[in-house]
Amino acid sequence: MKTKNYLLLGSKRFLFSGALGWYWLLGPLGLLFFKFPNIVLGNNLFLVNLVRFIMKAVRGVFTGFSCDLKLVGPGYRIWVLSSVIYFKLGYCVLLVQQLPLGIYAIARRQRLAIVSSRHDLLKVFLHKLLALKRTNSYTGKGLRLVSFVPILKLGKLRK
Repeated sequence: MKTKNYLLLGSKRFLFSGALGWYWLLGPLGLLFFKFPNIVLGNNLFLVNLVRFIMKAVRGVFTGFSCDLKLVGPGYRIWVLSSVIYFKLGYCVLLVQQLPLGIYAIARRQRLAIVSSRHDLLKVFLHKLLALKRTNSYTGKGLRLVSFVPILKLGKLRK
């Protein structure tokens, strides 16, 4: 009879197993497969990068990665239907963006929350969304991260 290995994090336990250098980890947000090499030939940088990658992947499986976006400006609206995000930017511009597999979004008024278990996929999709409507450097209107504080330029000086 095969015994099951569990990884304890806090008060929860998660299924963990490995054979022949391949390991898998089952978390609440998904399943993670990775291979840890048996011999590392004197390259500490490779080992450090591998450990960082595995730690980021484990964090994604257990807690996930998220970011919040905010639309600033009158008439700008955002809503999500199934796996499609709709942006109304301005008077007649309606943009449609399909959500990739593994990314989930929730929209409320002019806010959008995006969650994924993969950091690289979330980062690429976030850059695609931010390219839809850049923040205006004079008025501060547009699509931006909630934590981003725009530095506004001075407009024309009036006499």
